[in-house]
Amino acid sequence: MTPTFAATEARAFTMAAMPLLPVQDAAAEVEVSVRTVWNWIRAERIASYRRKGDRRTFVDLEQVRNVVGFRRISGPEPGTEKPDTEKPDTR
Repeated sequence: MTPTFAATEARAFTMAAMPLLPVQDAAAEVEVSVRTVWNWIRAERIASYRRKGDRRTFVDLEQVRNVVGFRRISGPEPGTEKPDTEKPDTR
């Protein structure tokens, strides 16, 4: 079934409304390496887009920002904390 003109136009409008950036620009925006963004694309954590006749790959900046979010940089993995044990009485 071929999409109607209205459906095609709506999809184009949605794509135009997303802040799409080339992979290199998106990586610089969120201060990660280009390789990291490509890894997220391969892991399907973010979607990638191409325009006809353009060799560049674009990503949705909002998706990239959501993936970056807050990252744990220290401490135990969530759910692996040791339960509090009572200290022995040393009287």
